[in-house]
Amino acid sequence: MNLNTYIETFLSWPLAGRTAFVFFFVVFVLGLLAGKYILRLLSLIPFLLDKLFRGLYILIELPIDFLHRKQGGAFYDVEIVTVNIAEKVDSALIRWHTSWLRAKTPILLVFLVYLGVVLFTGVIPSLAGSASAPIAKGGELYLRLESRLIEQAKNQDWYTDPKEIVQDSLFMKIDNTHFLLKGQVKSIASPPVLQEGRPYLPVRDIVTALGGTVSWDNERQQAVIDLGQNTIRMATGSSEAFINDEEIFLADGQLPISIDTKMYRDLQAFSDMLGFHCYWFPKDGFLAVSSNIDHSFGPLTLQAVEEKLSPYYKSETALPTL
Repeated sequence: MNLNTYIETFLSWPLAGRTAFVFFFVVFVLGLLAGKYILRLLSLIPFLLDKLFRGLYILIELPIDFLHRKQGGAFYDVEIVTVNIAEKVDSALIRWHTSWLRAKTPILLVFLVYLGVVLFTGVIPSLAGSASAPIAKGGELYLRLESRLIEQAKNQDWYTDPKEIVQDSLFMKIDNTHFLLKGQVKSIASPPVLQEGRPYLPVRDIVTALGGTVSWDNERQQAVIDLGQNTIRMATGSSEAFINDEEIFLADGQLPISIDTKMYRDLQAFSDMLGFHCYWFPKDGFLAVSSNIDHSFGPLTLQAVEEKLSPYYKSETALPTL
């Protein structure tokens, strides 16, 4: 899988799952690895406060001491109280500075912060069911951030919108005559099928869909395929084939077969012969043919294809045929 597939897989997760994954790295990794160093840096705060307080104490203590010597009596008690307060504040600031300087990030605290962030940005908005709900503001903030990151990924060519991928390939489903070609739903006479766990394509229908032609050479008993710059000759059950009059030999699993008097060809072998790239998704029953080798289709692309094709699986609506 390439980066596009990983991003699609991530975006197909529910909101709570995405926030849990993202903030695990933000909170846990940064919290545990960098937390103690951040605290050490922040320990300068109580250190500087202590120095500032000592300076203020000197400014306050000098006039009190002077008045105590001149007037005595009441100013003695004021000086004692001032000294006691100064010692307590100074001691507290030193303890604060020392605890942060030698701090070890508490795992429980990091976990609680992580849990709070995930609840605020993922779980609660998911339970709210609406991004406009007041308690879903955390989810709205996260989605804005995610949207910006996705735009950056697109600009770097790390991610392609599934709608764009659908416009650039041919998608079919096993045992279904409807297919998606460059974003348009069309139909063919013969559907792709599975034979011994391998997807097979109807030769004439697929070649025609891709803009080529298929004819029959009665003398040689071969199908003649013209597609782009290539002319391909092959016969059902024969290991012998020709690409631009150059003879090649097909492996046993790649031989053309006949189903209901129509020639079928193994997806991988047929795509290689035509100069296309094929993709097979056995879990979903989808197969794709594309001229772009960089495509690695993720769950969002398959979802977009499913949304386009599903209304026609059991429909008898007339569609353009090939």
